[in-house]
Amino acid sequence: MDLPPFETFLSPKRTDDFWQLVKYFLFYVAPIIVLFLVPKHVGRLISIVRTLFSIKKDRKKDKDDDFEIYRY
Repeated sequence: MDLPPFETFLSPKRTDDFWQLVKYFLFYVAPIIVLFLVPKHVGRLISIVRTLFSIKKDRKKDKDDDFEIYRY
């Protein structure tokens, strides 16, 4: 099985068709995917930020209870 010559495979017409398909994908399909994925991940990010701030408040209260100091 021989591959087609380089000039016929990457012709300007095929390259234009490829970029036209990429343009349709980016402008029509990608926003739909983003609309379904963003709320889930924003909710996860908010929960992570909340736990980080609650951990910082707890560390201020129990600052000396987290570790012991040994002097030799």
